[in-house]
Amino acid sequence: MLTRRRLAAALAGAGVFAPRAAFAQAQAEPPGDPRLANHPRMAEALAHLRARRWRALAQIVRAQTPDGACVLLGNLGDQSEVDLDLVGLERQPMGRTIKGALLVDWGWRYRGSGMSSTVTDEMFNAFEARLTRARTELEAAVAQDGDDGVAFTFLIRLLKGLSQVPAMSAAWEAFQGAARKPIRAYSGYADALAAKWFGSHDFMVAFARLNQEALLPASRALVVQAYHEIIFSLMRGGDAQAGFAFAMQPSVFDEVAAANEAFHAGPVTDDFYQRAFAHAQFSFFFSLVGMNDLARPHMVALGQWIGGPWTLFPDPPGLFERYRQTLGLSAT
Repeated sequence: MLTRRRLAAALAGAGVFAPRAAFAQAQAEPPGDPRLANHPRMAEALAHLRARRWRALAQIVRAQTPDGACVLLGNLGDQSEVDLDLVGLERQPMGRTIKGALLVDWGWRYRGSGMSSTVTDEMFNAFEARLTRARTELEAAVAQDGDDGVAFTFLIRLLKGLSQVPAMSAAWEAFQGAARKPIRAYSGYADALAAKWFGSHDFMVAFARLNQEALLPASRALVVQAYHEIIFSLMRGGDAQAGFAFAMQPSVFDEVAAANEAFHAGPVTDDFYQRAFAHAQFSFFFSLVGMNDLARPHMVALGQWIGGPWTLFPDPPGLFERYRQTLGLSAT
């Protein structure tokens, strides 16, 4: 039987995580599409960040659920100007988490989202410098509060970016003891197990199955995320039809349908952003295979919130709205 420890040991040993070629980087990307920065307190938090009102900013972040805080911090990192002055923020409760999360997102804006072959050496240095600074902040954050799952989530992401695999595995193990767990930590570690990073499709799917009951009900969607990565890897290889064919395999569809049924039958959580992770994964998969009736409840639950695989394509709001129109859910 595959356990978390056996999985971690297999990944850390045996060369499953192949060394990644040296990154290069481009100029920092400008702020992203504001239509995707849809946390209701984003504008207020961004104003506090720009004005260096650290106490007010920290109060907003601390008031969020773990997944709500992850989404809000992601919005801030995407919409703010890079390299704002953060001196003093670390003195606030969760200040190191906020500071580290922003540095991680700013680092990725320097690197860009392209394959490593598209990134220049100069901008990789900028990426690496910010992630290294973020590591100091986030490791201090989890040392101060071992229950801060938000800090662990961004720490796992940055260690993945720095190809620090043993440290990433150690952070994942330490995260298991945190009381405040975001589903996005599970999602981020699953991504690290993908073939595009350090693992394989088999390890990624095994991880998703192993953790399908880890954070109910949202963790039911981890297997859907894993299958999306396989589908997208086929599409990135230039064979879109193969991606669709994979999604339509009876074994794949049946497993996703069973996960969907278990999700709907599972416990109810009042954490919108935790539920939204699952709704985004399920809605996209069922839209892909043309099962509109199965997608509709998830799209209704999402409302106008756009996340997950919907954001991986050009003009996500347009794509999202067109599918809402297909389902008769358009707001216009």
